[in-house]
Amino acid sequence: MADAEDLAEGGVGRFLQEVSPFLAAQKVTLPQIEDLLSEDGYAVRVGDVTHRIYDAAELERDSSGEEAGLIWGLSTVRSFRIIDEFLAAAGSTERAYAVNGGNDVFVMFLTSELHRVITLHPDALPHDGPYLLKEEYPSFGQPESE
Repeated sequence: MADAEDLAEGGVGRFLQEVSPFLAAQKVTLPQIEDLLSEDGYAVRVGDVTHRIYDAAELERDSSGEEAGLIWGLSTVRSFRIIDEFLAAAGSTERAYAVNGGNDVFVMFLTSELHRVITLHPDALPHDGPYLLKEEYPSFGQPESE
């Protein structure tokens, strides 16, 4: 489970720890993780690298209603990106795919080939299947419902 609200409220570090058993099986050892929440936004430090989850401007666009839900989406996209960077560095072909959105987001680890097999299945509904997250408001990459 990768609840977008939890991620946006400082839960990225906890989420990374929750998926660490899978990452370990992929030869990824996560360094120390520290969530950095402030009025300037949210970042997470993983080892010596600080990853921006969202900044003050993005938070303001969300809070003002200009782009409601922006920080939920960005928190999810950027959390999955951190995982994918570690997987790629370890030589793993697995990547983090999202299923559903918002409070109902789940992470599914798949190779690109397995993702292709799932999404091309004749009974697969694009909106309900795994997809790669993108920083594209408001869908963040989730296919449209038919």
